[in-house]
Amino acid sequence: MAHVRVTEAEVANRIVGLEDWRVVCEIIEPFKGKVRKGERLVYYHGAEAGFRKELFLGEKIVFLQRNFHERERQWVYAAIENSTLAYNQNRVRKLRIIQGLARHKRRTNRDNGAV
Repeated sequence: MAHVRVTEAEVANRIVGLEDWRVVCEIIEPFKGKVRKGERLVYYHGAEAGFRKELFLGEKIVFLQRNFHERERQWVYAAIENSTLAYNQNRVRKLRIIQGLARHKRRTNRDNGAV
């Protein structure tokens, strides 16, 4: 999960009624996972056919999962269906609170000897 700036988007694959978009972004602020600030990341985003490229561009909050792509035999990131959000300060503030609570819980468990 991260706040990203999408700089490129193009249709990578089409099937009847659906398109798979290849999206290139820069990580502005990571909230979870192994991505780092400033990192360039490529992910795929499924959508109904007919979406305009401009809907994918700009600042977004994305929830991604890593999947193994059998045909290309490599790991790729994909947006979780219906999870991409437009960026706004309120959403980012809430995500920072959740992130802080998760860090505090991990630190507390580690300090108490929990695994």
